Amino acid sequence: MIFLNKLINIITFTNLPIRKKFLLFSAGTLFWLIITSLIGFICIYFANQKSATILHGIVPQQDAMIAIVRKLRGANISAHKMILAQDNEELMELYVMAKTRIRDCYNILTALLSGGIVKDELRIIDKTIDEYNVLPMQDLESRKHLKEILLKVNTLLTDMDKFYISIRSGVNGEDANIYFENHDRLTKDAVVQLTLLMNFNKKLLHEKKKEIDVIFVYSVLIISGVLFMGISLSIIFGFLIAKNLVKPIDDIITRFRSFYEKGFSSEFNLTPKGKDEIVYLSYEFEKLLNTIEDMSSF
Repeated sequence: MIFLNKLINIITFTNLPIRKKFLLFSAGTLFWLIITSLIGFICIYFANQKSATILHGIVPQQDAMIAIVRKLRGANISAHKMILAQDNEELMELYVMAKTRIRDCYNILTALLSGGIVKDELRIIDKTIDEYNVLPMQDLESRKHLKEILLKVNTLLTDMDKFYISIRSGVNGEDANIYFENHDRLTKDAVVQLTLLMNFNKKLLHEKKKEIDVIFVYSVLIISGVLFMGISLSIIFGFLIAKNLVKPIDDIITRFRSFYEKGFSSEFNLTPKGKDEIVYLSYEFEKLLNTIEDMSSF
């Protein structure tokens, strides 16, 4: 019990002046506000890191792979049309279109491996439809797939030149079929691998979003808990400090009424405890009454 009273006296600043009591109480409230804000900033920082991974990493990579698939299919269509070209001018146009698209794929794949700027150009109208920065893919399995796709694309580029020369020289149907089978197979394999990579990226995207949701939930719970604790402690300490301030004043009023009603025969005496201004006032008031009583006894 004695220990508990001492503890209450310490946390209610019994032996401190009133001004210091309010300053310390304000400092304690400010401390909890700072802690709450700090936790909030930390949670926001981690959520921002996850969001940055999505916005600057996964999403651009996904867009780049979609562009590669689109260009590979476009190049495949142009290659098939080359055999049906009516003249050398149309043949050259289809050849340039197909090769440019394949070279675009090669450049985008290089950016996915090493990082860099991706320019997604629509070759039909020769216009850049999008331009963005791509971070290199870090997953080892994904990088392995990208390197395999890069080799296939490089083979497509080499075969495209050979096929164009063959058509100019008068390729026969059997040789054309062999080329198309090889071209279709390489294109299909590359598209399948890219689809697998895109599915992996989608899964990674969902995981990052879940992590952000978890951070948000924990942030709300932690901040709510800290706020509740801070408010509760502020109320408890505020009540104890107010009680510590009001009690000596009530004692002075009771002592004054007792003196007014019973005079010096009153048995109620002030017994101030503490070192603040109100306790000092109680002590002086009791001292004054004792002095008056001593003077009136003569």
